[in-house]
Amino acid sequence: IGLLASTPFFAILSDKYQNRRIPMMVGMLGLAVATIGFSLASNYWVLIIARIGQGSAGGASWTIGLGMLADVYPPDNLGVVMGACMMANAIGFMMGPMVGAYFYEYHGYAAPFIFCAALAIIDFLCIVFIAEPEKKKRTSSGSDNGSRSSSSNSSNVSEHSSDAGEHGTRRSGPSTDQEVDALTIASTDGAGEVPTTQTMVAVERTLAVMSDPVKTQGILEDALHHEQHVKERQEQDHLLPQRPNGAPSATHEGYGLEPIFPLYLQDLLNATPTQTGLVLTAAIFPTLFASGIGYVADRTGHFYVSLVGMVLFAIATFALALPRSFLGFIIPLAIFGLGSSTILTPLLPAMAEV
Repeated sequence: IGLLASTPFFAILSDKYQNRRIPMMVGMLGLAVATIGFSLASNYWVLIIARIGQGSAGGASWTIGLGMLADVYPPDNLGVVMGACMMANAIGFMMGPMVGAYFYEYHGYAAPFIFCAALAIIDFLCIVFIAEPEKKKRTSSGSDNGSRSSSSNSSNVSEHSSDAGEHGTRRSGPSTDQEVDALTIASTDGAGEVPTTQTMVAVERTLAVMSDPVKTQGILEDALHHEQHVKERQEQDHLLPQRPNGAPSATHEGYGLEPIFPLYLQDLLNATPTQTGLVLTAAIFPTLFASGIGYVADRTGHFYVSLVGMVLFAIATFALALPRSFLGFIIPLAIFGLGSSTILTPLLPAMAEV
């Protein structure tokens, strides 16, 4: 509930105000507070509230963090970058069950949560020193270029308009080389782009009233102003691709195993928390190859790699019900983790491309 509610809120907020760091800092502080809430919980409902707070904090940190990566890396290299991010997350997941089990068994229930809250504070301090992606600077630069191009085009077209006005001719369309040049200048940016329908109509209207220089100048200025606005919007959309606003959290492994697997191992094999943590490592270890999976996906296609991951995940999920020993769980869990990573890693750059 917390993740679903906070993800669009923080994503829209960061896009609107072009700021990534502050929402991430808020998320880290919220994570620290929610984690401390687990250590202080005295009943079930306090645990529920703490879990909602934890999910809300994840909506801030994960979504915006992935959006920050999409801001600064090109789509053809984003799979490798997202894979590296997933790999870092996998290292945390691999250490988490073992470290948490150790603190719980030897230092009490509250110790793992205090340790994680301390990590969240350290993460907060790291985010303070992260540089904000220079999206505004690049956008303003593109706007300036568009303004200079439009000004130059306006000057050239005005010269053609004045020449035609002095001859006192009235035409319904371009019929001379000069008028064709005027149409080309006004409807492109000089780089051979295809003229837009709006600009073609505006320039043709202008050429039809070439006998009146004052009216011609006014119509051309209106058309070029509209074209400049459209061009700036297109440049901005190109420089700032859609962030993965609804990106799933990379803690996907836990959502399938956390509520069931520890209890199942305890009933089946009388597993201690430390033993459960060690067995879960088998599911996390394959995700260390996420960067390599992203590299393959960037070159072969995100869809095909993700499809392979879904097949692996389906096989592994079924196979998890079969083992009757600790060693028997290693291979199904390894395939489970590999399938999870193979599904998610290609999806993040695919969303960024869209």
